[in-house]
Amino acid sequence: MHLSSPTISAIAAALAKAQSHLTNPEKTLCAIIRSPFPREADRTFRYASLASGLDIIRKSLGEQEIATIQTTQIDPNGQIRLTTLLAHASGEWISSDWPVCSATETASHRMGAALTYARRYALFALVGIAGEDDLDAPDMPTDLPVAAPPEREFRAALKGPPKATVHKPALLSRDASAELRDVLVSELRGQAGAASSETFEIVVPAVFHRIVQPKLLMPSENASEYEAIRDMIIQEIVPQSGIEWLWVADLVELSWDIVRYRSLRQKMLEVRRQDAIEAMLQRIDLPGIPHAFKQFAEEQTRLNAEEWRIDPMAAAEIEDRLAMRGIDESSVNAETLIQARELFVLFDTLMQAAQTRRILLLREISRRRLSGEIERNHPAKRRLPATRL
Repeated sequence: MHLSSPTISAIAAALAKAQSHLTNPEKTLCAIIRSPFPREADRTFRYASLASGLDIIRKSLGEQEIATIQTTQIDPNGQIRLTTLLAHASGEWISSDWPVCSATETASHRMGAALTYARRYALFALVGIAGEDDLDAPDMPTDLPVAAPPEREFRAALKGPPKATVHKPALLSRDASAELRDVLVSELRGQAGAASSETFEIVVPAVFHRIVQPKLLMPSENASEYEAIRDMIIQEIVPQSGIEWLWVADLVELSWDIVRYRSLRQKMLEVRRQDAIEAMLQRIDLPGIPHAFKQFAEEQTRLNAEEWRIDPMAAAEIEDRLAMRGIDESSVNAETLIQARELFVLFDTLMQAAQTRRILLLREISRRRLSGEIERNHPAKRRLPATRL
């Protein structure tokens, strides 16, 4: 959909003057489109970042009194749409409407990436510049230079043509992956139950189901995973008395706590990695900034670090900037561990405490069963009652 003011003569003339000075932004970034077909090669193309295009557009259009405005809204169909507007000082304007993604999208990084793509394509198209290679061009070269060639192509250049090509399956979405996981877990539980029923049958007390319930699951946790751990422990230990059932309930809770701590530690690493990127950017961007603008610069650095997390294009651009300053992945990893050292110690302490308690419970179950077996095999060695001592 294309919109404009009733007349566009003034803005058209101003835009024509601006376009005479506009140049296509330099395509400094590179992307690879993986082919889903075994006999078709991957396709590589170069593109310019949104930031580099904005620098050129704002300068040329600003000289002709043209402002660029980009806003978003949700239409009646639940679709997020981007409106790109060119407004002239005369009051005339032209705009374009661009679909972004569904408003029901729950992954913020995918929504952010889609919005960045839409902003770049819509703005570049409206002002008349190109920010990426034309993949439909028949004479497009296939040996485009890339900043960091994939390891597969690097090894192929050293060893010659490979004998066989291994193609990775397409990645599933989060919902599809969770659904497939639940199906596989259910099948495994069914196979384990069938195998165990051939040898013995475990009668679970009714009170046990009331005691061992996932009452405090976090939003990202799955009840089926909790039940799988619970059933695995029951089938492994096969409780033989009421006290052993209580100990098994404790073992289930401790095992689930360990799984939870490991998951939270991984999530914490992802968050702290963003903090590490922000710290690195502050070290290279803030020196020399006047004190009056330092707070604004710190806020912009924080936004850049957040953009690094949700936008793959912004991440590639920021990592290139860091690499030019000698900051590689190892440096970022070291900074991440420094940022997360206190929480690392906390999670390690929690996991060690849960593991120690679990080991003690397993030893207690083993000791009690061994004592019962000795009493059954050697009744004469039982301890005499206190009244007869």
